[in-house]
Amino acid sequence: MSGLDGRLVQTAVIGGPDSGRAIILPTDADELLRWRRGHRACTYWCGTQLGGCGNELSDRLYRDKVCHFAHRPHTSCHRTATGANSADHLFVKDDLAAWTGRLGIKG
Repeated sequence: MSGLDGRLVQTAVIGGPDSGRAIILPTDADELLRWRRGHRACTYWCGTQLGGCGNELSDRLYRDKVCHFAHRPHTSCHRTATGANSADHLFVKDDLAAWTGRLGIKG
C-alpha cells in the first residue's frame, strides 16, 4: 500500500499514556486481525513520548483502505508526527537498553 495518508495515526504506545512500548499498527486487515488475536489485553495510547495527547486510541480495521489508530470522538490532539517512523526513537531506545543490558552496562 503505497502513498499512505499522512494524517493516519500509524503508531501508538501500549499500556498507558507515558509508556515507551511502541507499536506500528499493521496496515493490512488480515495482519491486524492476527495482531488482535494475539494481543487481546493491549490498550493503545497516543503516547506522550510520541508527542501525543495521552488519550486512549482504538484501532480501525478496514478492508478497502489502510487500517490505522483513531482518537475517541471529541478528542483534541496536536501530535504532528503520526507515520510509521514516528516511533523510531522509542524502538532505538529499547534496542540500546537491551544491548547495554547484554553487555552488563546499567543505565
